[in-house]
Amino acid sequence: MLKIDYVSDVLCVWAWAAEARNDALLANFDGQIELAPKFINLFGDAQTRIGKGWSDKGGFDGFAKHTEEVAAKFPELTLSPSVWRSTQPTSSMPAHLHLKAAELAGSSQNEVLQLAKALRQAFFEQGRDIGNVEVITDVLASQGINIEALQPYLMDGSAYAALWSDQLLREAQQIKGSPTYIIDGGRQTLFGNVGYRVIEANVKELLKPHTGQGASWC
Repeated sequence: MLKIDYVSDVLCVWAWAAEARNDALLANFDGQIELAPKFINLFGDAQTRIGKGWSDKGGFDGFAKHTEEVAAKFPELTLSPSVWRSTQPTSSMPAHLHLKAAELAGSSQNEVLQLAKALRQAFFEQGRDIGNVEVITDVLASQGINIEALQPYLMDGSAYAALWSDQLLREAQQIKGSPTYIIDGGRQTLFGNVGYRVIEANVKELLKPHTGQGASWC
């Protein structure tokens, strides 16, 4: 079983575009790989990141145009016109905390991946504010999650600790952004808009049986 840490932010448009690649990976390597979701708060403060960080490029309107340009590269994606215009989540952290709480409450890694996908669809496709806890819980409930079962982990700090653990992974692996695939214990890192065939080639090579110690010379 090959473990891959998949690091992303739910508000990252590139991670939304990568959902199809993740689905293909899990389908084509069923039972051979473990895709472990990790979350980093690139949009922990969207006002600072976009409102101020993009102030010389049009602020939220400029970032909305950037998001539209990215989405246009992927014909399978349908972007809501309200994204980053009338719908401006303040932070990705509430969604990440609920996803960590779901994992602590017993959701499998694949189920957490699907929950994150549902949240991304709610934002990018439906124009819903997934920084809002009511929206988050509504989306998770629609996926069969018992919201009450998450509360103990949100109330006692466990979900916060789990999210901080993901942050420590980001620092240890010097992760640049979202999405990032950390493969083979950090020996290989694939960051950003990486094509499926590139990811597949790396996975296939690591799944090959090798003689001796360590990776093959090729």
